[in-house]
Amino acid sequence: KKNVKRESADSAKNNVSDSFDLSGKARIGKISHPNFTAENIIFSCDLTDITADLTAISGKASFNVEKGGKIKDVAELCKAYPIGKALLFPLAVLQKAAKSVKSLPIPDFDDISYALLDGDYDFSRGLMKISKSRLEASIGKISSSGTISLPSEHLDMKINMQLSAGIKEP
Repeated sequence: KKNVKRESADSAKNNVSDSFDLSGKARIGKISHPNFTAENIIFSCDLTDITADLTAISGKASFNVEKGGKIKDVAELCKAYPIGKALLFPLAVLQKAAKSVKSLPIPDFDDISYALLDGDYDFSRGLMKISKSRLEASIGKISSSGTISLPSEHLDMKINMQLSAGIKEP
């Protein structure tokens, strides 16, 4: 179910962007995108005021990828799709953090196959609270918690990594 709210002509003149609401539950068989593949996805959300800059997004969203897939340059997905940013931004943070820590043997997370990917988030006026965000792959198990201001990308996060034995520097 997709509810779309259109702003009046007066609000458009005042630079208030269009927003929409999205609520429902879905079981998705397969997603295939050059940067993201997944199978057997369970997605649930009740989101309001979704805009391109995510300044007002509020509500809840959760997803669980049951069969796994591949992620490549998740930052590109976050730039191209606001809802992708809302759901995958913890992974984009992980990619960026891994690239900035050159002195430790941490994989770059640019192109990974995963077995498990899930997230459970609460949103309030652009602030995302990560209740659960997990990734399990051959490189290891990663989880994150905390908050992200989606418009400003200000972070207050904790990322836990349990890397698999034998991981070498990129």
